[in-house]
Amino acid sequence: MQSVQEGKDAAVSGATLANFTRSQWYQGALEFLSKGWVLLLAAVYGSGYIVVSIYHASLGLNEVSALRPKVTAAGLLFLALVSGRSI
Repeated sequence: MQSVQEGKDAAVSGATLANFTRSQWYQGALEFLSKGWVLLLAAVYGSGYIVVSIYHASLGLNEVSALRPKVTAAGLLFLALVSGRSI
């Protein structure tokens, strides 16, 4: 009895894969890529903010400016150096 049920389950899963359209695949891929970009940008910005904050603290500055281009540049440079790739 179990083999008959397994065969039915396999047939159902095969049917769902056959019904998986190209637009659904594109939608899934787009969602995956957009989440990846958001995570990458958050990592760049977060690491840059930490690097700039540590540097300012070493100079005795208590400046907290969240949206600055140098934070993003510092994050890009930091992640590029940590990953071992050259710019």
